[in-house]
Amino acid sequence: MVQGKMSEGNVGKPTDLPIFFIIGRGRSGSTLLRSLLDAHPKIQIPLESRFVQYLFCKYPGRSRWTPAEVPGIIRELERGFTFVDIDHQRLLAFLENCKERLSLADVCRLIYLHARSAFTKQKIEYLGDKNPRYSLFIPQLIKLFPEARFIHLVRDFRDNVA
Repeated sequence: MVQGKMSEGNVGKPTDLPIFFIIGRGRSGSTLLRSLLDAHPKIQIPLESRFVQYLFCKYPGRSRWTPAEVPGIIRELERGFTFVDIDHQRLLAFLENCKERLSLADVCRLIYLHARSAFTKQKIEYLGDKNPRYSLFIPQLIKLFPEARFIHLVRDFRDNVA
């Protein structure tokens, strides 16, 4: 797989990037839609991972992190958890220049933004996530990302049988 390249100059303020979620039952076409959207040079959607749900449940009362704490969170996610492939050097370089404390939504956006892609990216304008299990996690996603948009795929269950 060829890894997509993107420079830090190709992104505005990462914590302001709009986010959307692709949800629906399994076998509804969500993986195909994720692949099609991720092929766009301005949209970043990592491979399926439940890290947002994991972090939301693990740190329910935590509101802010210093940039120096973020690499530890990512190392924790990588141990024994299906997680996205991240460009660690680029993320660490960004965090070294970051002066503000980061919310959980900010940390999640940084993980999305620094995930590797099979496609070459230009200026990232949208972040996305695809996970059928997030269909049961929508209230928490709205709490974390109140401005998020949702793409809900529905497929006739009889098509799965046929």
